Amino acid sequence: MSTKHLFNGLALFAALTANHVAMATTCRDVPQQLVNLFEPGQIVLFGEIHGTLEMPRRFYDAICAATTAGIKVNVGLEMPHQFNAQKNSDEGLYWTETTFFTQDYQDGRASVDMNSLIKAIGRLEYDGKPVSIFLFDHRGAERDRAMADTILEYTDRESVTLVLTGNLHSRTAHGAPWDENRGNMGAYIAEQWSETRSILFTYDAGKAWLCNPDCDIKEVGGNAQSDEEFVAASDDQFHQYHWYVGTPTESIPYRMYAEQRGRQ
Repeated sequence: MSTKHLFNGLALFAALTANHVAMATTCRDVPQQLVNLFEPGQIVLFGEIHGTLEMPRRFYDAICAATTAGIKVNVGLEMPHQFNAQKNSDEGLYWTETTFFTQDYQDGRASVDMNSLIKAIGRLEYDGKPVSIFLFDHRGAERDRAMADTILEYTDRESVTLVLTGNLHSRTAHGAPWDENRGNMGAYIAEQWSETRSILFTYDAGKAWLCNPDCDIKEVGGNAQSDEEFVAASDDQFHQYHWYVGTPTESIPYRMYAEQRGRQ
């Protein structure tokens, strides 16, 4: 990563410290059409691009809205499922101190805002809200199928299951632009659980921390067809709804942020 990008990223997060705290303590309004999806027994997938500030924050707002309405929520995050055995809710920290956030390879799932998201959800649970987190990522040739199976293991008829994942995994039909036969996690889930809906986060051109293959702050092209906040996506065969979040802002790795903070 260039020195220019490094210092730009660090300056950004110094300026946004108050925003990270706000995600952990306040609930922002979400569209009523979204809240209407939060019924016990539903699985709602949220398809994001990793490495932004806005998408984890809006996902947290969705969780907050559901728990405020008294709905029991299971939250699935795309992190290694092996860490489920290390869950620690005593302080609402969960896996924020694990090697996932300190290892050498840091993609957008290990960002400052993903770390803040986990702490925020843990705080909700610690405060008595009906919410719990599980992790579902796998590796290997059958990755998407294995992720789907893990999500279904944590799904029940008394809770709504809200899942944040990459916007390819979130597709409820199989296929990708480069491979029409690619198996997608969301499609495997929908084949076994009919009460499955998928929401695509849409956005304008902006920036994100991306690894393709090198990891850095990179420009991203927008995918939004409208600036209407929440719409039924009748022309999208892969996602049933679109949730517009505006211009994405990069969220650097938590490890980079913590190391810089330790030098101050």
